[in-house]
Amino acid sequence: MISCLFTVISAAFAASGRQKIVLAPAWPDEGRTTRSGKQYVDGLPVDQSDFAQDPAHRIYSADLNKFLPLDIVPVVIAEDVEASIAHRLVNQQRAVIIDATRHQTLVRHIAAIEDPHNVLFVGSPGLAMALASRRQTRKQPLSILAANRILIVVGSANAVSRNQIDYLQTRGIPITCKAQDIPDGASIVCLVAPDERHESPTDVIAALTREAIIALGVRDYDVLIASGGETMASILKASGVQEIKPAGELAPGFPCGHMYIKNRKMMLAMKAGGLGSDDMLWKAVSRFSALKNMDQTR
Repeated sequence: MISCLFTVISAAFAASGRQKIVLAPAWPDEGRTTRSGKQYVDGLPVDQSDFAQDPAHRIYSADLNKFLPLDIVPVVIAEDVEASIAHRLVNQQRAVIIDATRHQTLVRHIAAIEDPHNVLFVGSPGLAMALASRRQTRKQPLSILAANRILIVVGSANAVSRNQIDYLQTRGIPITCKAQDIPDGASIVCLVAPDERHESPTDVIAALTREAIIALGVRDYDVLIASGGETMASILKASGVQEIKPAGELAPGFPCGHMYIKNRKMMLAMKAGGLGSDDMLWKAVSRFSALKNMDQTR
């Protein structure tokens, strides 16, 4: 996972033509914090958390410095550093890592950047929210429609994802690896990758994508919920989706929007595999579903 992220960040920086990198992966509201240039999840270094056991995308190091291009030596901006010093560092250094255990820290340091258009920002939804706070825009209301058929596709092998799948199953949602095994009368179903470990995570995602495309082709789903960034990207590419019209967020870090698949309008909701509580996918289903026997959590 180190080499993958290192390659992606290095390539993005080179292609962007920008002169600075700000690495700020903290998302304190979701238990993801940065201290002394190292990443933590729920108080544990990320390489000692559940992410270290992820069979598809195992994290081997919490040291954020290892994810930056080799020719860049970053400066860590401590959380409680004096404002004037933080301002100077974030604007004068070629690369900075922002420590944060509070969201307000991200907001403060990101607000101090004088030329954001010259910066490659690398981080999580916490960073995105800090960037959004630079603009005084009014949050738009969520614009979604009730749905009769919902397809959930979970490609992440993260422990969080597995717990969310188990929760769906307790609420009566069919869980299957094959489109052909979807019960005929099922209005809501969850497609998942097989439990067994596979040498190639790419092959697992490709196989799951094929099953999702088959399911989308034979049933008139109103909503596609994708958990796992690579899963989402693979399905969108395979289905030819070129445009998504944002509709808002079901929850922080869980955006949704309108799209067309084979001239059929439907909604897409997407989230990272390691994000959220055990009932997060169920709550998303409940927001969309028009079934009378479902709890409406809106």
